Amino acid sequence: MNSHELLRPDGVGSGVWACGECQKPHLIAWRADKPVADLNKKAAEECCAPRNCHYCGQPTERDWSGQYQRAHDGCVPKYEPPPPHPSMANPFARLLYEKMSAISEDIGCAGWLSGNEYAL
Repeated sequence: MNSHELLRPDGVGSGVWACGECQKPHLIAWRADKPVADLNKKAAEECCAPRNCHYCGQPTERDWSGQYQRAHDGCVPKYEPPPPHPSMANPFARLLYEKMSAISEDIGCAGWLSGNEYAL
């Protein structure tokens, strides 16, 4: 998107490129496998360019900073904790677990103290 290379005082290219729309400079200082000037140019060209969602492939909207989002909020997979142990289906087991965990929190600011069952 009309990116341009920033020049040194002597007029030689610096390898740092800026976005043509927002003027944000893109600088990767060092990378062993690729010339950094090429990476900086690519980053500057993609800076304000419209993007498609990484999950659904549909175009995204600009966020609060004016950049296009990389994914829609609704497309990002949500973390779901693993299912509880089968014994937690018993309401008395859940109550015992909650009480023992609360005691651990009160005594040692820990989710679960080692040997808590013996202390009780």
